[in-house]
Amino acid sequence: MCRDWEFFWGLIMKASGKLLLAGLCAAIVAVSSASPALAWGCIALASDGTYGYSYDYEYEEDAIERALNECARLTPSNDTCYIEECDPDE
Repeated sequence: MCRDWEFFWGLIMKASGKLLLAGLCAAIVAVSSASPALAWGCIALASDGTYGYSYDYEYEEDAIERALNECARLTPSNDTCYIEECDPDE
């Protein structure tokens, strides 16, 4: 009878150990994915002083495109807009 109890206790401990390990892994994944993501923002300028900007973009390329498009839309002349600055913010 004691041997049966030891056997079942061993199974319970193995199962709870697996559950604990799974919980620990889930916690690690949750903490690592909860870290702040980078949010890109850019400023585009034209020689006449017109500007366009973007913020809170996941990808730098998208932030650049938005800033350039804003600048081009607002520029009254045929000036070419260029990126003055792009930064990732956390």
